[in-house]
Amino acid sequence: MREWIARLTHPGRFRPGLVLAAAVGATALFSAVIAVNVQLAHHRLHEATRSAARLGGLVEEVSDLHEQLTGVMFKAVSLGDPSAEADHRRISGSIDDILQSFDSTPGREPVPGTLSAIRRAHDRLKASELQVFRWVDAGYPDSALAALHAPQYTRADHDFHGAVHQTTRQLTVFRAELADRFTHYLLIIALVTAVFVLMLSAVWIVIVLMTRRFYQAQTRTETALRESELRYRTLFDHVGDHILVLEPDEQGLPIIVDVNEAVVRACGYSRAEMVGKPVTLIDPDLSPRVILERKRLIGSDPAATFQARHRRKDGSEFLVESRGTMVRIGQKDLLLTVERDITERVRIQEALRESEERFRQVAESAGEWIWEVDAQGLYTYSNAVVEKILGYTPQEIVGKVHFYELFTPEVRDEFKAAAL
Repeated sequence: MREWIARLTHPGRFRPGLVLAAAVGATALFSAVIAVNVQLAHHRLHEATRSAARLGGLVEEVSDLHEQLTGVMFKAVSLGDPSAEADHRRISGSIDDILQSFDSTPGREPVPGTLSAIRRAHDRLKASELQVFRWVDAGYPDSALAALHAPQYTRADHDFHGAVHQTTRQLTVFRAELADRFTHYLLIIALVTAVFVLMLSAVWIVIVLMTRRFYQAQTRTETALRESELRYRTLFDHVGDHILVLEPDEQGLPIIVDVNEAVVRACGYSRAEMVGKPVTLIDPDLSPRVILERKRLIGSDPAATFQARHRRKDGSEFLVESRGTMVRIGQKDLLLTVERDITERVRIQEALRESEERFRQVAESAGEWIWEVDAQGLYTYSNAVVEKILGYTPQEIVGKVHFYELFTPEVRDEFKAAAL
């Protein structure tokens, strides 16, 4: 788990905003699904309850009409009332209309088959009643009374009352089952919701941990980056040599990207005055030909150096010895140049050459042999007079002959010992 979180919270992969949006979206989606399901369940319960209530009312109405129909039958048989048959047709028709208005098509009858039993019992009972009225119409009241008490009529009446009672009982059970089913459904919804809340809580905890880890890693990375930049800037600015970071523009002219404090002190410009300016600001001799020569030199020998003349802000000039290296920083190819002020060294070398030239002129114009040896007695200089005196040219003895080698063997060792 810890490794999975570590991989997922890697700054290159983890996106807190996306994860948070996904969690919020999942929560909203689940809440909408739960709300829709509860609404549908409530609607279905309401419809089923209404249907059961309607069926119960119809069954009760049919039962009441049947009781009226029973009274009409006894009135017809006992009193011979001629209007009884019309009342029978009216009441029986009402019962038929009620039973047909609530047929057994799917979705209409909450308890399938409940009205079918009542309808069958009513049809049998109606057939027996019609037989009674036929006897009454024929003028046989005794036969009509016998038909009214016949087993066929009694059984049909008993079946009718039994069907009504069974339907009433089934509707009562159906209503109880509806309440139980809705309660169970709500319990399931509550259980699923509780599980989802627990899972969502776990997800939120993971998100919080991941986000915390992500920002801690990001903070550490930023801190390390700042420390690295600080170390780089400290080293960059405290190096005694001049360091310039240059980027060639579209025409190939180097643009100053960064300079260290040594360049700022040497040239008299601030860093802000130099960054973004062409390097010709401090290197007036730079031209396309010079740029090409330096590129060729850097490409052939990265350790090669070249001299350049720089101009300060006040117009004074100084010489530098420069070495350039191509580096890649980010997506850019930059030129890193390290320079050293050699003005004093060049001045000393020039003064030394002038001094040596004066010494040479004096030594060559003198009529005497002037020479110089090192600590081991080896000739390091000799003027041309040596050829007149000893017959050797300066080239034959300088760096090749010790002075004591020119003496006779009798005193050579003595001079050698003295020299060493």
